[in-house]
Amino acid sequence: MRKIQLSVALIFTAIILSTHTALAAMDGFNNGAANWTTGTTSTTIVHQSSGGEPGGNLKASGTGRIGVVSSTAIFIGDYEAAGHDEISLDFKLIQAKFNHPKVQLRGGPQYSGWARTLSSTQSNLELGVWHHMRVTFDPNWTDQQARNNGWNNNNYGQYMSFQDTVRAVWRFGIFFTAGEGASFAVDNVSVGVPPPSMQERMKMQSTPGGTKVAPTKRPIRKRIK
Repeated sequence: MRKIQLSVALIFTAIILSTHTALAAMDGFNNGAANWTTGTTSTTIVHQSSGGEPGGNLKASGTGRIGVVSSTAIFIGDYEAAGHDEISLDFKLIQAKFNHPKVQLRGGPQYSGWARTLSSTQSNLELGVWHHMRVTFDPNWTDQQARNNGWNNNNYGQYMSFQDTVRAVWRFGIFFTAGEGASFAVDNVSVGVPPPSMQERMKMQSTPGGTKVAPTKRPIRKRIK
């Protein structure tokens, strides 16, 4: 009977794994800046070993349009082929006069790229507080569908469709338009849909009728869509 229950548990776990996209990209900044660079000439970045959500984080400061970007393999490439349909991150506004954090995907240095505003009003973000932000998308969206869901093509550089961009991401960025002396921090940047943790998947409860996954509570954080 125990062998049968174990077999059922393994099959059930395999089904759960198969219905979730693997976590293809995740940066918690616990070991440095992890090859992230400045997104504009007015930006300076500093890795902070503590104060994150939890552990390390990346702080960006500057004037005007400031941002951080990554062209490392885990954040670029064909999102459609990889099954990516979500971008999430933890964001903390440290000092700013304006509030327009965005994620941006670009298909090459000559292309303008597509950006999605994560929050648009100062009242949505408390200074010094970590906020979890999440954006979902469909790699097969037409340009109009992408716009209807909050994505916009920037007005500089050559034009590249939304579908072509997400299928050939050259650079991933997080930007913020601010006044003088602005700064923000980011942590736990991920692309893709993180599956349930291994602990959640393997925490099985034996019942007379077989096995089931026991529900687990996640830490509560402020969420902004």
